[in-house]
Amino acid sequence: MTAPTWILVADAAGARIFAWSRSDRSFLRIEEIDNPRGRLPGRDLVSDGPGRRAGHPMETGGSITQAQDYRALEESAFARRLAARIEESALKGEFGTLAVVAPPAFLGRLRKAWGPHTEPLVADEVAGEFTGVSEAAMADRLHRHLRWLDPEPPPRILVGTPRP
Repeated sequence: MTAPTWILVADAAGARIFAWSRSDRSFLRIEEIDNPRGRLPGRDLVSDGPGRRAGHPMETGGSITQAQDYRALEESAFARRLAARIEESALKGEFGTLAVVAPPAFLGRLRKAWGPHTEPLVADEVAGEFTGVSEAAMADRLHRHLRWLDPEPPPRILVGTPRP
């Protein structure tokens, strides 16, 4: 039996992993991973406000840069956690091919985080934001962007955990 194709749809706030079944032309949601810190504004990721410079009580230093830095660090940390989860499944042979859909910046963070067993299994990448759409709409979008999966019209979505 051939290992399934997995599709990772992710952004900084969360991810969904789907398995594509060519035999019944369906996407089966395998797992949903939430990252609540990815939804926080960068300023809320910092516990203290910026300090003051000596002699300039109204200047706060680079607070915007600091918030952006913490946001980037949080996004990179989540990308590493996702990559570790995918690497674990790659080692177990749970999938044979991986397609990744993520916004461009997050896609870049994932690329840097892939493990040695995952990287060669990445068959396709789509730089786009699909996490905020319904699963039915996502199936349609995935079909348009990942035509190699199946040249037929969009498949149906099955929600749940695969049966052993």
